[in-house]
Amino acid sequence: MSPTDALVEKNIGWVSNESPTTEGSTVFVPTVVDRYASKEENYAWFKVVSTHQVAHLEFGSFIFEFEREAELFENLRLDLEKRRIEALQNKQAEDLSGADEPDNPEISQDQSLEAHTGLERAWLTDMQRFFDLFEDRKLSLDIFTVVEDGRLDARVKSEYPGIKSSYIQVQSDSHENRPDIKELPAREAMVEFMVRLSLQQYEGVSAPSKYSKEASQVAQIARRVLVSDATVEDTAEATLRIYAIISAIPNEEIPPDDWNDMDFEDEDDEDYVDPEDMENLLEQIGMGMEMELRPEGEEEYESLQEVEYRGDFKPELAQLMTELRMQEQDEMSQAQGEPLTQEQLQELLENSAELDLQATEGEIQESSGMFADNIMKEAGANMPQSPDDSQGPFVHVD
Repeated sequence: MSPTDALVEKNIGWVSNESPTTEGSTVFVPTVVDRYASKEENYAWFKVVSTHQVAHLEFGSFIFEFEREAELFENLRLDLEKRRIEALQNKQAEDLSGADEPDNPEISQDQSLEAHTGLERAWLTDMQRFFDLFEDRKLSLDIFTVVEDGRLDARVKSEYPGIKSSYIQVQSDSHENRPDIKELPAREAMVEFMVRLSLQQYEGVSAPSKYSKEASQVAQIARRVLVSDATVEDTAEATLRIYAIISAIPNEEIPPDDWNDMDFEDEDDEDYVDPEDMENLLEQIGMGMEMELRPEGEEEYESLQEVEYRGDFKPELAQLMTELRMQEQDEMSQAQGEPLTQEQLQELLENSAELDLQATEGEIQESSGMFADNIMKEAGANMPQSPDDSQGPFVHVD
């Protein structure tokens, strides 16, 4: 366990000195806790904060595998990926239909299409492959974070009953610092609705009246993973389904009298069945239409404030760090894999929703290049060198 400023100083993507977090191997926590008036309460909060970060490591947040079966849901990831590839192929084929024939007559149309679309590109991590399914990566990351944090909280309280009372108290206190849900536009309100449920607020949590059905579906899906046999792959499947529902909701203002208080205390989520319209929602995502169908003039989606005790969760970046460390230690993997370059890392960082790179294109490239350089130094100081690249290539692990 280390202080958070030790991670910030590495300059590899984490920027908050106050938020507890982990980069896949070490837990980083604030150096001072002064949330409560008594030492005992502050110590209890510190234990909850530390335990939640350890839970990411112990219960597998960063060992997600895209093709591994979930335990609680039918697996839809591969089907959705196939739909997206087919939609992209169709779109690119239309773009190429009027283009000149390839200069090299030995190159087939399929090869030309493949080269044009980049469909055979390699993913650096399974997390990257998963988040590439979604047009709105920020929304998908927020949903994944809430669901995974809820899964870990439930698992900790089940596995470690000694900390359960402190955990429940910290969760209850977290309600006080949340934004007023009735002041949020609809899509952001639905994500905040999920946060409240993940903090065990099952009675009287508000949702927009016109989206009560969607709120009930989201609640049923999110609560399905609050069992001890749920895995990070179940979190991914729950994220996919919840995203399909919430991404279809316009981020519009909701009048103050258009809200319902919803109760879920007595509901049973054991026999979950995908709603009938899930197929149509997945079809929209597969075709990349969830952004196109949104009304003009709606508010841009903004991520909500983090739950303080849960800290800063960067699953894509942490899995990248974990895999780079593993391949550094595994000489056999190095010998069999393809080289992983700094440019590939930079591309991942530029596309990730986990880094705040809101600037001009040149500044974004400069920032992502700096992070990529530091990540390579942090995770692979002893990797073999390349004569064309002073940093040396990393070797890809499939």
